[in-house]
Amino acid sequence: MDDILALMQDIDPDVLQAATLAFAMACRDLNATGVSSVIRSMIARRIIGHVRRGERDAGRLCRRTVEELLPKRQRR
Repeated sequence: MDDILALMQDIDPDVLQAATLAFAMACRDLNATGVSSVIRSMIARRIIGHVRRGERDAGRLCRRTVEELLPKRQRR
């Protein structure tokens, strides 16, 4: 996870808070709270990508990440 922290060094603290919340929400929605760090890293990288493209809302960050990672037939 150190590489993910390095990616977030230049992110505004308010945006970082939204990304952190989105990460927790996405992990919950994807049932990834007790899974490997590789999967959690993939979730975090997706969220950071959305942040870098300008998204700032935790709910939308979570939703977009979940939609990308879940096959369409499993989406809620």
